[in-house]
Amino acid sequence: MAYVVQPLGKNKKMLKGLIGVADGLYLAERGNHMNPIVSLGQGDYARDIKAEDILGSKKDCAERYPFLIREPEEVYHAMRGSHLTAHALAEFRHCPAQYRAYEVGLEPRPVSAAYLIGRAIHTLWLEGREAYQAAYQIGGEPRNKQTGKVMSPTSRVYKQWVESLDKPLIRESQSYTIEMVYASLCVHPVTRELFRDGVAEGVVRTDMFGHACQSRIDFIGRYDGLDIVVDLKTADSLDGFESAAIEFEYIHQLAFYRKMIINADGPDSAYYIVAVEKKFPYRVGVWNVPHYTLDMAEWDNTLALKELHECRESGVWPTRYEQPGVLKFPES
Repeated sequence: MAYVVQPLGKNKKMLKGLIGVADGLYLAERGNHMNPIVSLGQGDYARDIKAEDILGSKKDCAERYPFLIREPEEVYHAMRGSHLTAHALAEFRHCPAQYRAYEVGLEPRPVSAAYLIGRAIHTLWLEGREAYQAAYQIGGEPRNKQTGKVMSPTSRVYKQWVESLDKPLIRESQSYTIEMVYASLCVHPVTRELFRDGVAEGVVRTDMFGHACQSRIDFIGRYDGLDIVVDLKTADSLDGFESAAIEFEYIHQLAFYRKMIINADGPDSAYYIVAVEKKFPYRVGVWNVPHYTLDMAEWDNTLALKELHECRESGVWPTRYEQPGVLKFPES
């Protein structure tokens, strides 16, 4: 299922209006339903559309999920040295030697610009605009006094300005993308329901096969009378997303979450992936991941966890290319 938001064009007045709507939805999430977002119709047919008409009210369900830990993101990341994550297990499955190099600090884990935008989208959608504005420097880049345009990122003045910041920079062009993504998530009817009632960015810690593990789960809540776990993803395109979910091991990530929740005495839940495009037409798609699919991924995770234990015991971290392979044409 996919929804489309029409582009506003990079017009500041229109973008400001979009942010105003997003702020209204944000206030709705926080229980402020006083002012309408927009008024429709005339005379006897006039009607104020308020934020709760679109999004509903989100309840705090922390008491329903006592196994969840609420902590700042920096605290969670500080624990990565002692706790295994789903992402780290995927690194190990791909190449144990590379995983070990990251683990002991021989090589830094790469951080891409796409990751920064993805995290900013997560912060805005899951934690709200106040958290988003507190976590990032949004725009405000130095401008050329003669042209009024933003200076080149390679210029000395621009670089010095970036170095002076105490938080990550979201450039104006990136901010536009983030707001369009947020608007798409707001108007998608299923997404609204999935994220209406629950806890965002809750942390789970437990042991699996002798490994201390942790997960920061995008959303745990209730939908259609069931407990749910929702993972939010960003994509360049939804076309072929099902294949991408396998390639990037999104299903293995959810299976990792499921096992941790079960080990922490959490509820039996339904699992969903919400994916949103980072460029026009900013489509949003929702996929349910059935338990039989998660079972297959969990089996892979179990094998990887056991192999990780063996690597730690033996001190041998293979590259997975130790033996010669065979090159041949693919079967038709």
